[in-house]
Amino acid sequence: MKVRTTSINHTPNNWEITKTGKICTSIVPGRNKPKEFNGDIPWITITDLENQFWISESKAGLAVSREELQKAKGKTVPKGTVIMTCVGNFGIAGIANKELVINQQLHGFICSQKVLPEYLCHVLRSKEKEMLSLAGRTTVLYLNRSKCESINVLLPPIEEQRKIAEILGTWDSAITLTEKLIAAKLKRKKYLIKQLIIKNFKSLEFENTFPTDWTLVSIGKVIKLSQYGLSIASGEQGEVPILGMQHLYEGKVLLNNLSRVSISQEDTKKYCLQRGDILLNRTNSYDLVGKVAIYDSDQTTVFASYLVRFQFDTSKVLPEFVNYFLNSFIGQQRLKKLATKGVSQANINPTVFREQFLIPIPPLSEQKTIVDILRKVDTEIEISKKYYHCLETQKRGLMQKLLTGEWRVKIEKAGQQLTELKT
Repeated sequence: MKVRTTSINHTPNNWEITKTGKICTSIVPGRNKPKEFNGDIPWITITDLENQFWISESKAGLAVSREELQKAKGKTVPKGTVIMTCVGNFGIAGIANKELVINQQLHGFICSQKVLPEYLCHVLRSKEKEMLSLAGRTTVLYLNRSKCESINVLLPPIEEQRKIAEILGTWDSAITLTEKLIAAKLKRKKYLIKQLIIKNFKSLEFENTFPTDWTLVSIGKVIKLSQYGLSIASGEQGEVPILGMQHLYEGKVLLNNLSRVSISQEDTKKYCLQRGDILLNRTNSYDLVGKVAIYDSDQTTVFASYLVRFQFDTSKVLPEFVNYFLNSFIGQQRLKKLATKGVSQANINPTVFREQFLIPIPPLSEQKTIVDILRKVDTEIEISKKYYHCLETQKRGLMQKLLTGEWRVKIEKAGQQLTELKT
């Protein structure tokens, strides 16, 4: 693909340096929130803008009537309005694909003839740092109308805006498609777990309807070691990385952004995780307590006190099978039943877990088959996630080049195909 380049930090001669307030008319939502949401005009919040370019509905299914909107002294935004966040998280923007109502955390721009909504939307998505600077240091980050209208915009001619929006839109489409693919694979994984492991269980009480060659035992019968983690201060300094509860995610241990500790060689050996160890988050909020992940690395790493490490008798059960079961819907529901609620946190007693948590154990050969099938799906999901992150990185690079004029798209004569970018 072909481009023309300009010198760094040099705005092209035919680009205008302007601000949002000079090329758009603002729509500021009313202060009063409607009391009833039984109408037909979608009520849009920040959540509805996340990972969406064209906005046409409320993910929560909220909608207001014109009568209710009139009572609340609210207003609608017309189709084509560029909507951005003005509270908290900045750099999130989308375009109204129909008449909508936006809440107070959003700001609307009706574009003049000088700017295309698609182009402005991409510009606003690239302006998170500038918006943070405009918001200043306050308890709640907020952009008022004046600050929303003060965002800098580099404005190329309309045809160049259109081509830039088309190019970035291509990446958006690929990102959206990959998101849907990941969601479909995750759904398939849940289906396979249900079919392979939990389809025979009609309730959380485990009615005896599973195959005759499966056994139902308390999980302590197949555990050979359980151990609390280290209660020690951690930080950026230290010789040994340490896992916290935040590093358990969707059944896996994340080894990025680890804190470090300085401990003796004896303690390092005592608390060093081994491949196949199962980690249980024993203390957290009720929603998060019971998170489980398997350690699948040979890196020397220890673990913190809110985690419990379990090692299993591999002559009876595969740790990978245990991990898949504990992370299944029924496994997580049974873990929640063991949790005791405190004022702000919930706790799962490891002794109670070992004695009262029941787990179905198929023959080892069947466990291996189940693990192999699910591991293959996990690999496919990881490949798709890496591709997704690659697309996002590429798009950020393109935005930096295209929206600053460093890379120019060449506009050819009418009727001819526009040249593409050279990557």
